[in-house]
Amino acid sequence: MKKPFIISVSGISGSGKTTVVAALKERLPTAEVICFDDIPGDLLGRDYCEWSAAGANCNEWKLAPLIDKIKQLMAEKPDHIIIDYPFGSVHNEVGAYVDFSVWVDVPLDISLARRLLRDFIRRSPARRPLKMSVHEEISSYLDFYLTRNRDTFFKHIETIRPFADLIIDGTKPPDENADEIIANI
Repeated sequence: MKKPFIISVSGISGSGKTTVVAALKERLPTAEVICFDDIPGDLLGRDYCEWSAAGANCNEWKLAPLIDKIKQLMAEKPDHIIIDYPFGSVHNEVGAYVDFSVWVDVPLDISLARRLLRDFIRRSPARRPLKMSVHEEISSYLDFYLTRNRDTFFKHIETIRPFADLIIDGTKPPDENADEIIANI
């Protein structure tokens, strides 16, 4: 029996993972997509920045719900499964299923700008309701980014990027990146 080919698309928040996955799905219409952001619950059980400062061991993440979804889709036998997920093949349990890992590489300033646009300017009020004015929210987020989150992104790049099978330029159009992924698998 043929096993689905599993592609993991990873990168820091705001790198363009979800946009690249959407372009890839257009090229692989029978593929099934799993989005890490849609997995409910606290999968880490502690502060993300503290976890990162302590070494960023992604195996501390309890990813049984993600693994269950992978197993469910594998049983349905699509040709491809695409996982929009931060850890590539580095998480031991999830990595055992990944056939090809892609890292979406972008400079930190671009990922920051994309997050600001996504989370504050073009946000879905249902997904991310504001507790303060947009100005106050952005100011608070930038303070958090400068004091704690920026180092977390560096750590994520340092611990996941080196293990990718393919590194793509997240500043390129998503269609070009999807074509590059297809050419490499």
